[in-house]
Amino acid sequence: MNLGNFYFLIDDYFIDFPDTKLMSNKETVHGIAHDRPCFYAVYDEATSIYWLVPFSSQLTKFKGIYQKKIDRYGKCDTIVFGEVLGHEKAFLIQNICPALPSYIKN
Repeated sequence: MNLGNFYFLIDDYFIDFPDTKLMSNKETVHGIAHDRPCFYAVYDEATSIYWLVPFSSQLTKFKGIYQKKIDRYGKCDTIVFGEVLGHEKAFLIQNICPALPSYIKN
């Protein structure tokens, strides 16, 4: 795995670790299944585990959630906004999940 790249999980991850809070693994667009969500990987040398941060293009939704947290708590440390391939995305720290390299699809 290369630092700074984005990755997808294999279906077995969602079978081995069923969790209704995890984002689903497939999105259907025009009848074709596409990998989703896409993750930014951070490697933890102490545990040899990758921490995967999903990101979303649903900016309106997540900017609203972000602002509600700012209004309520004065800060938001669960959502971070950044650019991916020249487009703004919401990085969902709140949905981070651990994975071993064997669960990384591509």
